[in-house]
Amino acid sequence: MRPSVTRVVWAALILFTLSGCSDYHVAKSDVAFPPAAASGSDPVLLVVGVKVVGQSLSGGFVDMGPAFASRLSIARLFKSVLYPVKPEDKPDLVIEANFSGKHVGDSSSFAKGFFTVILLFFPAMAVEYEDHYISTAAVTITKSGQQLKSYSAGSDVLVESKLFASDADIQRAGIAAATNGVMDRILAQLYNDRAFFAGLREGSQ
Repeated sequence: MRPSVTRVVWAALILFTLSGCSDYHVAKSDVAFPPAAASGSDPVLLVVGVKVVGQSLSGGFVDMGPAFASRLSIARLFKSVLYPVKPEDKPDLVIEANFSGKHVGDSSSFAKGFFTVILLFFPAMAVEYEDHYISTAAVTITKSGQQLKSYSAGSDVLVESKLFASDADIQRAGIAAATNGVMDRILAQLYNDRAFFAGLREGSQ
């Protein structure tokens, strides 16, 4: 028995509609290229140790210590970056870092999904879900136990997606953008104080 023309048309329309419902994109990203890496300046001849003193992570975020130490090394602001800091290490400066990261889902996702289903998925290509990935960082620079500088930064990344977009891909993109964004904001602040750190090396501070 052949399917009716009406059924074929409906099936084709639904398949066409659903084919565009797995897209996602980072609509807002705070990522900025580390200014130290872009400047070409020689690193300050100081060895710094990175210590993570606290983290509040959820929504798929993981330990930010390795990412921060890696990006700090790549930025080439300091001669050397030690992470983790071992008892026998004697860094010139210690960077104590506190990080947070969380996911805030679309509060209207249920309503959007409900009406999309009720209307036989035809609105699916036009309906976008909004997920926020939010991270913060607070770092303190110490020398011989004495606080010298403190910095803080935040990053709020919006990922817009369609109904059948991969949750794993959305999470991966959102966390990467939020983590990179907050790290680069902290790096920018550190680099703005490059003269101060150079002065420590020269004994003028």
